[in-house]
Amino acid sequence: MERTKDHPLINILTIAICAVICGADGWTDIEVYGKAKQDWFGSFLDLRNGLMIPLVEYLA
Repeated sequence: MERTKDHPLINILTIAICAVICGADGWTDIEVYGKAKQDWFGSFLDLRNGLMIPLVEYLA
């Protein structure tokens, strides 16, 4: 089940904060931003369990 994968809190917070700084105005915008920047985030975050998309399931 996709929702049972572990995602470090630092990953969720980093993606959300970066998205908001770049103008995201809600969870959908954060999700779109995270998907668009997945390769970049993967260069410094541990994304071995994938990007936690959709974020709305985790944070809303």
